[in-house]
Amino acid sequence: MVIPPGAPRLASFRAPSQDFASRPDAVSGARVQGGACQKPGSSFASQFQQDGFSAGPAKGAQFKQFMEGLSEVVKELQQIVQMLQTSLSGGAASADSTAGAQAPSGVSGASSTGAPSSTGGASGAGDSFQAGSAQSAGATGDMPKGEVGDWIKQAMEILKAAGVPVDKMNPQDIAKIIEHESSGNPNAINLTDQNAKNGTPSIGLMQTIQPTFDAFKLPGHDNIRNPVDNIIAAVRYAVDRYGSVSNTPGIQAMNSGSGYVGY
Repeated sequence: MVIPPGAPRLASFRAPSQDFASRPDAVSGARVQGGACQKPGSSFASQFQQDGFSAGPAKGAQFKQFMEGLSEVVKELQQIVQMLQTSLSGGAASADSTAGAQAPSGVSGASSTGAPSSTGGASGAGDSFQAGSAQSAGATGDMPKGEVGDWIKQAMEILKAAGVPVDKMNPQDIAKIIEHESSGNPNAINLTDQNAKNGTPSIGLMQTIQPTFDAFKLPGHDNIRNPVDNIIAAVRYAVDRYGSVSNTPGIQAMNSGSGYVGY
């Protein structure tokens, strides 16, 4: 049917009375619900498509832009989903590999470092003197364990404060001398050697004679039977005569494979 010029249009061909941007359902209808995109043939998209076709090229262009924008949103959502899936799967794989790397070897009580195991028995007086026997002269060395180690540590702190260089008094070598001279007994006394025959028996932890002790003791440390005082005097004597505790005849002999000799 041909419509005469100036004749009023039928309602079915009339453009929508409201623009797309001003319609309330243009905002709410375009939202993605439940993680899925709205189908082109449903609710707002369908109505917008019909309006666009019935309103001419301008509305058709808006509908095309809308669909293109919606397509871009779908693509971006798909990319986000793929990224999340990749991240989650990668995290699970990392957790599995970490758990596998930390799995125990199944050897109970074994140490990978090769450290010796405890014998389970009571240690003897000489046990604390064994570590560090191969250390060179002048080295500081590790502090021996136990009561003797505590005495040596106290004496070395006092000696250091008095100006004795730390590298001159290897604690392991001091411990070896103590073991061979008195077996760690502060009250030990030798009544059978030449010193005893001369009237000056060797006394105390490092078996010093009274004249030597008196010559090398420090002020306030004048008890020859006090283990710390005895170590102080003996170490000062060894440093003065031999240059260091490690250079005493007994330590030198043991380092060369011979037996201990007195200093």
